[in-house]
Amino acid sequence: MSRSLTTRKKLCFALLVTVVSVGSMEIGSRLWLSLLAPSSATGDVGTENNRLVQTMRGDLENEQQGQQLYATDPQLFWKLQPQVQLRVRNNVYQMTGEPVYWNIETNQEGFRGASVPPAGTPAVPLVLCLGDSCTFGFRVDQEQTYPSQLQSYLRAQGLPGAVVLNCGVPGYSSFQGARLARQLLSRLRPDFVVIAFGANDLEQALRSDQQRGELTGQVPGMLSGLRSRLAVARLYDRLFRSQRVAPEVASQTMFRRVNQQEYQRNLLSMITAAQEVGAEVMVQDLIFVAPVYAEQIGRLVQQKQVAYLDGRRLLEQGLKEILSGTRFQEQRAVIDQFWDVELAKYNFVYYSERYYQQLLNIPQWQGYLRYLLVEPVHPSPLGHQLISEQVGQWILSKSGDSQ
Repeated sequence: MSRSLTTRKKLCFALLVTVVSVGSMEIGSRLWLSLLAPSSATGDVGTENNRLVQTMRGDLENEQQGQQLYATDPQLFWKLQPQVQLRVRNNVYQMTGEPVYWNIETNQEGFRGASVPPAGTPAVPLVLCLGDSCTFGFRVDQEQTYPSQLQSYLRAQGLPGAVVLNCGVPGYSSFQGARLARQLLSRLRPDFVVIAFGANDLEQALRSDQQRGELTGQVPGMLSGLRSRLAVARLYDRLFRSQRVAPEVASQTMFRRVNQQEYQRNLLSMITAAQEVGAEVMVQDLIFVAPVYAEQIGRLVQQKQVAYLDGRRLLEQGLKEILSGTRFQEQRAVIDQFWDVELAKYNFVYYSERYYQQLLNIPQWQGYLRYLLVEPVHPSPLGHQLISEQVGQWILSKSGDSQ
């Protein structure tokens, strides 16, 4: 009995010493951090992620009633908040009358559009759309996004149980897409997966996504979030781990968020993960201004034998149909009314005025920006319709093959 009591006392004493030691280290680390000069290049990655989120929020002019679309995430850098409802001004169009707005609603999973069906509810087929702001549907209403239009298209074509999940997140690179795919695919096990990344991979940053991921992804889940709040861990990063980042960072040299080799590796990871759960896969190239990753996409599409959608060729064909009068003439009349009567000024976003003028000197690009793109990066509602039809026809052909 006395031995047991003595052992308990020793354990309690050891625990007390540990708590006091850790507490002292945490207090000392906080004091040390307060004395260190702030560094935007080699500082806390969590702070860097916060800056990125704040920058993205600037593209949403009027987040209402304290609601915010973006939140930081230890694994994905940022994510969408669940259960958000926003009405956002479209700052591309300056109108003669009332401004143009677009609505955003996120579901309980923190994605735009349809929710994951409850357990036991059949979804035939279940389609998972992974991508960036083009998949999310930046500057178009909820029902105008290609995943939403795709769900309507499939149901109208004889698949009333079709559910299309829009897992697009603005600003995501293929690195974030690969991480998100690993989180979703084994749980949801969709029948079809559509993948579209690339534009954000080209962005310049103080760290590549791979470097940032190494700093934030050492400990998964809740522990990673806890780690980012511990002064001891932040001090360690400042004193030691920052040295693992290439020294050019300290001199403000910028990195491409994802280089071409990393892009191919990330895309391969997503395709493989989707095929491992038995899903049919389509890869989309939705970089409309140039075929930046066309070589990498083409190589993997052939190697993994998956479907491919070329967004640039799709716009070219769609514009020919509009201008020839063979399709979309009702939509064309509405769009012409908008541009010729209701629009006061077209504002240049993302790119310089000089770059826009170069595009607008090309008749084809005049048509794209009038009918099929809101700006050079994001599809218009009619552009989303073209994408949804192409994806829908592919799914119908595969569904017919399986019957």
